[in-house]
Amino acid sequence: MPIVKHQTIKICGEVKEITPPVEVKNNIVITKVEEDSVFKSKDSKALKIHYDFKSHYNNDQVLLEVKGIIIYLVPNEEAEEILNYYKEKNLLPEDTMLEVGNFALFKAQMIAISLAKDLEIQSPVLLPRMEKKEE
Repeated sequence: MPIVKHQTIKICGEVKEITPPVEVKNNIVITKVEEDSVFKSKDSKALKIHYDFKSHYNNDQVLLEVKGIIIYLVPNEEAEEILNYYKEKNLLPEDTMLEVGNFALFKAQMIAISLAKDLEIQSPVLLPRMEKKEE
């Protein structure tokens, strides 16, 4: 089913200090799932899925945080299944999490990379580099 909207609601970066070696831990969590009344139709419901992405450098020396909302349109029956599953287990069903989680992770990582550049710190995601070929 389609993701019809994404909205970033918080971007935060805090640098206390950085001491080498730098270890970065990234985490994304779905914090809330609720029905959204704006995008619903007769046959489908929209779910408002809130997420929180954090990058911790050397535990708490640096914190990058991105919070956002994804509007996810699904058939009525599937929407109820997802809502019930989330209420029961505080998780999204695996297929939904793969689709929504990967989308949220991509969006949040792009913002975090840009934020890290502005803060003049190492990227939270290793980016590919070209290297000289050894002979």
